Amino acid sequence: MQNYDLFDDPPKKPYFPYPTTRKTDPITSYEAARDTSFKASAHRVKTLLALFEHGPMTDYELASVTGLQQNSVGKRRKDCQDAGLVTFFYDQDGIKVKRPAPSGSYALVWTLTQDGINYVENMEMDQ
Repeated sequence: MQNYDLFDDPPKKPYFPYPTTRKTDPITSYEAARDTSFKASAHRVKTLLALFEHGPMTDYELASVTGLQQNSVGKRRKDCQDAGLVTFFYDQDGIKVKRPAPSGSYALVWTLTQDGINYVENMEMDQ
């Protein structure tokens, strides 16, 4: 774990929004929000670890590595992107890298930011 000077800002934890419910929602909605929050957290971790261990990947490649469905991994990757942990992967000329998707179209390639790398390294140390 990294040591911080007394005058340094403490490291920030990423913000991940939680599913919301209304006061008028039935109890099943509250249970579903709690269940969704737990699964989303676990899937975010899988996504971050996959990028950390395997390097830059498309959502399709992430789905293959993690065993998650492509649309599910895309949502969790987007959560991580919004939190500043994942970004586009650029080539040497500063162009966003794309790879062929199963459909024949091209999919963007994603990579961890430095904050993402730090988050995973600290997460692994905490376990």
